[in-house]
Amino acid sequence: RIGSIKVLLSVIRLNNETCQYTLHDYFSSDINFFYDSGDGFDRVILTKYTSLTIDDYCTISNICYDDLIKDYQKVLESNEDATSQAVHDVLKLLVAYDRTKQSKHLNAAEELNNWIISIDGQTTVNQLNALQIAKRKRKLHQAELQQLLSIIEDSSSSIAEKAGAYILMDNSSMAELYIDRLSSVDREQFIEYPIYAFLNGK
Repeated sequence: RIGSIKVLLSVIRLNNETCQYTLHDYFSSDINFFYDSGDGFDRVILTKYTSLTIDDYCTISNICYDDLIKDYQKVLESNEDATSQAVHDVLKLLVAYDRTKQSKHLNAAEELNNWIISIDGQTTVNQLNALQIAKRKRKLHQAELQQLLSIIEDSSSSIAEKAGAYILMDNSSMAELYIDRLSSVDREQFIEYPIYAFLNGK
C-alpha cells in the first residue's frame, strides 16, 4: 500500500542461496496459477483474476481490466472449465460495482459475460447475468422482460433461476415465494448473489 493506493505485486525468488527476490506488477507478470484436479495427475491452469476477491476488486488500484478476457482466452486452451470460473468473476465484479458504483466494474462484468456467451451460448445463467447488468444501467426493455418471462415459463429453469427472473421483473412477491422453496443452504447462497440486491431495493 502506498498511502491510500493499494497495488498487488508478485514476488519472484531469484536465488535460493542468497534469498534474492524481485517485485513485479502482479497483472503484467508472466506467472501461472494451478489447482489440483483431484485425480492425482492433472493440474488445471487458472487466470490471474480467479484468485481475486470482491474486496480486491474494490480496493486494488492496478487491476488491468483490459487483459481480463485475454487471460481467460489463454486459459481456455487447456482448461475447459474456464467459462464456469469466469461466471464467478462476473458475479464478483457486479458486487464490486454495487459497493463502489465504479463503472469499470460494470463494464468489465459486461465484457466478460459477453465473452462467456460467445463460448457457451445463451444459457439461462448467462441471460440472467446479461439482464442484471442491463438493469444496473437502465430500465429493461419490453423484449428483455419477455425474455425473463420465457425463463419463468421454461420447465427446465431451476427454482433459483426463476426467482432471479422474478426479481429482475420487480415482482418481489413471486421472487420471495421461489426463494422460500430453496433449501436453507441454497437460500443462503442465493442471498449472496448480486441479483438479490434488486429485491425490495435491498
